[in-house]
Amino acid sequence: MICACGSSESTSVTQQANTAETRTDMLRSMPERIRNMPDIWRQYHGWFDNELTARYEQWLQGWVDPDAEPLDSPDQGEGDVRMSNPSFAGSQNEFQIAINPMDSRFAIGTSNDGRRAGVGIYATADSGLTWTAQDAPLGGLAGCCDPAVVYGQDGVAYVGILNPPITFTLRSDDNGDNWQLMTNVATPDRNNLAVDPRDSNVIMITYSDLPATNRIKGYRSTDGGLTWGPSFFIGDLPPPQGYEQSSQPRIHNDGTIYVGFQQYLNSGAGCNAGVQNVVAKSTDDGQTWTQTVIDIIQGGACTPSQAGRGVFCINAGGSGFRTRSHPIIGIDPVDSNIVYMVYSGGELELPYSCGSATGFHGDTLFRKSVDGGATFSDPIAINQDGQGSDQYYPWLDVTADGVLYVGWNDRRDDPNNFKSRWYQAFSTDQGDTWTEYPVTDVMTQPSTFIGDYHGMAAQAGLLLGMWFDSRDSGSGDPYTHPATP
Repeated sequence: MICACGSSESTSVTQQANTAETRTDMLRSMPERIRNMPDIWRQYHGWFDNELTARYEQWLQGWVDPDAEPLDSPDQGEGDVRMSNPSFAGSQNEFQIAINPMDSRFAIGTSNDGRRAGVGIYATADSGLTWTAQDAPLGGLAGCCDPAVVYGQDGVAYVGILNPPITFTLRSDDNGDNWQLMTNVATPDRNNLAVDPRDSNVIMITYSDLPATNRIKGYRSTDGGLTWGPSFFIGDLPPPQGYEQSSQPRIHNDGTIYVGFQQYLNSGAGCNAGVQNVVAKSTDDGQTWTQTVIDIIQGGACTPSQAGRGVFCINAGGSGFRTRSHPIIGIDPVDSNIVYMVYSGGELELPYSCGSATGFHGDTLFRKSVDGGATFSDPIAINQDGQGSDQYYPWLDVTADGVLYVGWNDRRDDPNNFKSRWYQAFSTDQGDTWTEYPVTDVMTQPSTFIGDYHGMAAQAGLLLGMWFDSRDSGSGDPYTHPATP
């Protein structure tokens, strides 16, 4: 935030503002969104770091046209939008979202929803301003959880739904108006989806093979999910007491596949035993794989009961929700050797405690590889608030022109470090520098379960985060905030 509070340059403006008449004239000349700020915001504008106060300070110094749009963040649109509705509300968490690359008016989001199908599907035809919500159409079959959604380059959409020991795959050729249930595959836990940008009939499911092998495995279909090839291993052998979880696949337009996942070294000792992020790579349609393993520090307090996951408190009594630091992967659209990773990690943070559990605060951390995932850079924090507050559940997307967008939950604006606000950031130089900004209109109070991931999608013409929001229901609804890149 630019601030010249107390500097000699601001003296004349401050003197002129001492009279009520001048102050009234000043307020009249401000843009409406700044003029309507509560007086307490203006009085203590140097205490905060957001667009409104920054614009106010810049206006005081005469640095900007008061009616000009800010240049340092995307157009923030019309405000927060509820993706569910009063008749389809509550117990919704664990979000993914995708935008149709052919037409950004259309997007599809998914969540756990606690109904018969287990997964809610949310669709928009007006760039996220309004949404329809439904329990996933499984023809009366029961589902469970772990929703996934992806669009192909020709506008074909797929949704994945776990119902152990199988995964359902739904396909839509009309942006979610109608869905076709494809052939099931055997998956015991945490399925995810990717579609080949060269052919939307080529899709891939990754999953956690727990407890049989404790490894990440996959399936591949070349006919849109009508048939599937045999399962194959993606992850390498974990330690004897360890396991692999939370896979996220990406397929480049040259066919290179990357899968990010997390490896827990000892489920009995939890994250005290050590946690690693892994990136697996295949250049032969998943027949063979190489793995790169990165030691990290899990964001959140560490407790053996979570088998490697961290926890963040939601109140002073020590209640909390679980969190993973699993890697979310992105690939440069031109060069498949440039691979990006974000996760919630404690490498750069202060110690943190939740009840009797101890660990580290979480940052939204970024790493980059320029050699096809063989090595990754040291982590940098995308959030620029310093140490001592928590960031968690980041998601990364890369637009067709190579701009990186990241969204995450951020607790910096709550002095008690319990409530969160959705933040986003973008980079136009392959992650070397970042511009971050708050997105949501209000802070939200998490419950003791808000899933394991939240979503972020970016296409030319549209940005859509998707996060757990408790303003309408304490058990959570999906919200987004449509914006223009």
